[in-house]
Amino acid sequence: MELRLLSLVETALHQTGSIYTGDEVSFHCPICNLEMEKKKLVVNLNRDSNRFGYWHCWNCRESMGTGGKTIYSLFKKINTNQTSFSKLNELLSENHIKLHNTVEKKYDDIKLPNEFISLAFKRFSPEYNNAFSYLIKRGVTYNDIITYNIGYCESGIYGKRIIVPSYDENGLLNYFISRSYYKNAYRKYKNPIVDKNSIIFFESHINYNFPLLLVEGVFDAIAAKRNAIPLIGKTIGTELRKKIITNKIKTIYLSLDSDAIKTSIKYINEFMSNGIEVKLVKLNKNDPSDVGYKNFIQLYNNAETMDFSELIKLKLSV
Repeated sequence: MELRLLSLVETALHQTGSIYTGDEVSFHCPICNLEMEKKKLVVNLNRDSNRFGYWHCWNCRESMGTGGKTIYSLFKKINTNQTSFSKLNELLSENHIKLHNTVEKKYDDIKLPNEFISLAFKRFSPEYNNAFSYLIKRGVTYNDIITYNIGYCESGIYGKRIIVPSYDENGLLNYFISRSYYKNAYRKYKNPIVDKNSIIFFESHINYNFPLLLVEGVFDAIAAKRNAIPLIGKTIGTELRKKIITNKIKTIYLSLDSDAIKTSIKYINEFMSNGIEVKLVKLNKNDPSDVGYKNFIQLYNNAETMDFSELIKLKLSV
């Protein structure tokens, strides 16, 4: 066992490790902070193992992948000081551990474009009129524009695009969607590159004391007006999973597109196994933004509560 690496990890995590197997030492995970009475984060310290210097957490799955990830990625997540990084590099280099696969992807700094213009204030501009008209056709109201601070850009890299910002629970910008308001645009969306596992879109508007509604897109969430979180796709990120568990969410409404039945089944299984009631909002081939607020609320109120038999029926329909 590499005792120098053990000492370095214990210092970084501010805790003493426990022997997990002959190769591994376990710790409380500082990332998910779940089940603190159990040590779910495991580090391999056997220099003869092809997994030496790798870690994974059985609880939050933050490090899932082939063999987990190197300690370098863990140190970055917990903001370890530079001295510890240097010592870690030396230890892993001595044991021929390559760090190239742990270098995190470069993400954009999240700030609204310099050219951002709020649509809440009338402008005598053809671009303003086109952007505003696009939103109205998508079912977005003037109150929605104010509520979500929706704007647009007339120029720059996000020129001729709607900008829909997202703010975290502390009111800080964590992402934004950029969508062309012209039908024949080469690219409909041009969004910042971020770690989507770490953000919850529209979190500043979410009350975790009430049922959550998970939808695919931002316009779906705006149209639904029901404590809705857009997944910006079909994947539930790590941070959202953590918030669902830590806030002890009792009911989740799931409203994904009809082409995402398999994904819906996966999430229904996952939530039900965690004791969460799941209600499926069936949209047929529409989105909430296509259905409209009044019709969507009717579907929302009539959503089916999923149980084992309903889940089997859903699986057979695929």
